[in-house]
Amino acid sequence: MTDSDETFQDNPESFPASPAHQPQLPTTENPGVIEEVRRVIREDPDADSETILRRITSVVAEYTSGPLPPPSMLKGYEDVLPGAADRIFTLMEQQSAHRQELERTTLDRNSRARDRGQLFAFILCALVIVGGFVAIYLGQSLVGMAAIIIAVGGVAATFLTTRQRQQQQLEERREAVPGDQGE
Repeated sequence: MTDSDETFQDNPESFPASPAHQPQLPTTENPGVIEEVRRVIREDPDADSETILRRITSVVAEYTSGPLPPPSMLKGYEDVLPGAADRIFTLMEQQSAHRQELERTTLDRNSRARDRGQLFAFILCALVIVGGFVAIYLGQSLVGMAAIIIAVGGVAATFLTTRQRQQQQLEERREAVPGDQGE
């Protein structure tokens, strides 16, 4: 290898920061990093390589989100500790299975609680209606009719408000999903 074949990455101190002799930029998976390096060198062509590296380091950052690190980072883990990527995937799969089981359990318990609530409401309503008929039979027609009307009205009001709330939630979801207007 001759001096002219040497890259900036191999020996940054050997490259003066002049426009006539700019270092070759290292290849990377992120083209934005290369452009940032070029921009920093263009802004201050007389800066030494340490200053350039310091500015690049302070400006370039990688951001990821999600349950897994990016492939380049997984490769880095694998290089440092063979089998690390597999361990990361196994951990993520276990966490996902655990979360899904918790959601399933929560949905099941909520469903059972809702069913119990409906059963108790039905029993209470039926008792009030039966009590209303008993009151009518015993000559308390006003009290009996009031009990029946209140029980039936309560059930009807609950049904109607629940139906209205479901329609409103459905409309909100349709508005939140672009392109899906229920057609």
